Amino acid sequence: MRQHLIWVVVALAFAVWIPGCGPNVSKSDMGTIVYEVPTVAGVEDPYEVPKPPSSSHDTKSASETPSDKVTPP
Repeated sequence: MRQHLIWVVVALAFAVWIPGCGPNVSKSDMGTIVYEVPTVAGVEDPYEVPKPPSSSHDTKSASETPSDKVTPP
């Protein structure tokens, strides 16, 4: 029982020690924080979502056909 306790203590000490083993990163290597959203050209123009191609045997659109009554081709 005592030997198991020693292994648990060693494992916990090792788990606490490992994260501190990484290299030091300077603040210039961390990048910059942007506090404002940049303005991008065309962001206000809506993008139309392309419609899926219709199959030759289906005359109804996907919005008119209930999903529970759709049969696979």
